[in-house]
Amino acid sequence: MLKRYWIQGLWLLSVPLYLWAGRNPDEYASAVLGTHPSYPVGSILTCIAVTGLESLVLYAIIRPASYAQSWKRSGGAVLLFLPWFLVCAVLLMHQPAYVFAHFLWLLIVNLVLGVMCIFAVVSRVLGHTAQ
Repeated sequence: MLKRYWIQGLWLLSVPLYLWAGRNPDEYASAVLGTHPSYPVGSILTCIAVTGLESLVLYAIIRPASYAQSWKRSGGAVLLFLPWFLVCAVLLMHQPAYVFAHFLWLLIVNLVLGVMCIFAVVSRVLGHTAQ
């Protein structure tokens, strides 16, 4: 069951993280701009929607129901999500906490995809040498 629903589970874990991160004050806006913004409802909903779209793209690539340790699927997902993660990392300075939460979500996704890709390659190599 975990094998089929891990992408949805990661998305569901991101929602309370975004809601919590929205409660943290934007220190940059407070210190530099001298403003104290209210709870960023629109921005939080945008982050949840973007993460949902990323989850749908990831689900379309990985297709967990028929995955069977395909290094091509996990490698393709890494090739797509790693540059997106790096772009988000570069844009992280002076951002509010919910943007940092999105960065953490992408970090977890990239780590999971990297482990899946390495595991698939190693199991394929060991499987071919045993025959």
